[in-house]
Amino acid sequence: MNASITLNEMNSKLASIAATYTEPTYLQRLKLMMSGLGCAQDTKNYKEALIEVQRLSSPIVATLLPLFLVGMLILFSTAKSGVDKVYEDIIIEIDTKPPVLEPVKPLDKPPERETDVKVDVVIDQPNVENVKPTDQPLSPQPSPIDTVRITKSPVILKGILGSNRDSRIRGDLIARFKGDEHTEAAVNRTLRWLKKNQQPNGSWRNNGVAMTSLAILTFLAHGEKPGGSPEFGETVQKGLEYLMSQQDAQGHFKGSDGHEYSLPIATYALCEAYGMTLNPNVKKAAEKALSVIVNGQHPSGGWDYNVKQSDRDDTSYMGWCAQAIKAGHLAKLEVEGLDKSLKLAVRGFKKNAGASGGFGYTAPSGNHGMTSVGTLCLQLLGAADQKET
Repeated sequence: MNASITLNEMNSKLASIAATYTEPTYLQRLKLMMSGLGCAQDTKNYKEALIEVQRLSSPIVATLLPLFLVGMLILFSTAKSGVDKVYEDIIIEIDTKPPVLEPVKPLDKPPERETDVKVDVVIDQPNVENVKPTDQPLSPQPSPIDTVRITKSPVILKGILGSNRDSRIRGDLIARFKGDEHTEAAVNRTLRWLKKNQQPNGSWRNNGVAMTSLAILTFLAHGEKPGGSPEFGETVQKGLEYLMSQQDAQGHFKGSDGHEYSLPIATYALCEAYGMTLNPNVKKAAEKALSVIVNGQHPSGGWDYNVKQSDRDDTSYMGWCAQAIKAGHLAKLEVEGLDKSLKLAVRGFKKNAGASGGFGYTAPSGNHGMTSVGTLCLQLLGAADQKET
């Protein structure tokens, strides 16, 4: 009997010793921890329970923290910015084949030309094949009619408007039209003054859209393009970026001059710029603005202030609209109804032409102060042979 009790006691002690060296399971430790947290804070069991909380939480943190970081990386990598920015990159298609230039005569000895010879001028398809190129870095003064012509000269960049804007044939043109180094210097002084007075945002003061457009037209007429002019290229690019930033989704431009003259003036500048640069951003802005002008034309062929539909055909406002749609046509912009608008505009100008000559402001009679506008626009529109011109 005594031996049996002694054996049981020994087994109990051995089991107690074995339990001391046996690691409790996770659930057992969790149960002990919860039991200890229920004790008073100054007891040993509570303090041991806090230590157990730290031990048991380590595997959870080690597992969840990497998963959280991976999820955040995935979230940020798929997020999209809410603001789109447009960066102006000028794309010019260049004919890499070296041009074959004919020998040229010195600038101070222009070729002999017959005088008093009547010629028929075709506005849409000018002939510049007989103009001989020269490497003189000169430029003619802007021409009110020829500034948007398309040329087929082999030494001109493909698709570019205005043959008189290329430095390789400017010298001969200056000589033919009685220009010289003094006229060229005057043009350059003007361009440098405009560059100096450009605002930091790319505009010019007073009516920002209209004045910026007129300044851009001045630089373009001299052959200055973004990316292609060391002295004035950046000036033109900043001006174009400003114009595009001022256009809304419908094609109109911010700000108002009371009658929205800025719309056709800005459209004219953008069409010219696209014709010389072939830049897709400029094309998109020009086509939106052109659509507004085409859709705002009256059935009579004219336009009124703010391109609104009415019975009033304003020759002054029509003049800018006609130049805009003509430049868009020559730049080969894709706007529905553009070709029809060109033909219809001829009717609009003829409506305001007086029987005895001259063009009125909104009717054939009255002050004929718009005669120069009507005559020029009919020529631009291919109606130079009409009696009204």
